[in-house]
Amino acid sequence: MLPAYPTAAAALASWARVPHARRVSEVREHWDAEVRRGARFELGDREVEESKVAVRERTKGDIGAMSIDEFKQMATRLVSTRALTNN
Repeated sequence: MLPAYPTAAAALASWARVPHARRVSEVREHWDAEVRRGARFELGDREVEESKVAVRERTKGDIGAMSIDEFKQMATRLVSTRALTNN
């Protein structure tokens, strides 16, 4: 383990005793919760008629209407990269 800032040897030893798989699991749980917290989906009349979804992101606000396929691609990319914003 290489910390980004000065860290006491006891703290590093404590971190080193935790299995990598557990750390990965904890990080995944955290970011999955963040993504769930930031996801909100709204369907209005115009979107239903045009078979589109209105997408709003927690940090950027209203992204606009897009097709279901476009939304699936965006959502898949965000999940696979575990990104919080749509860049």
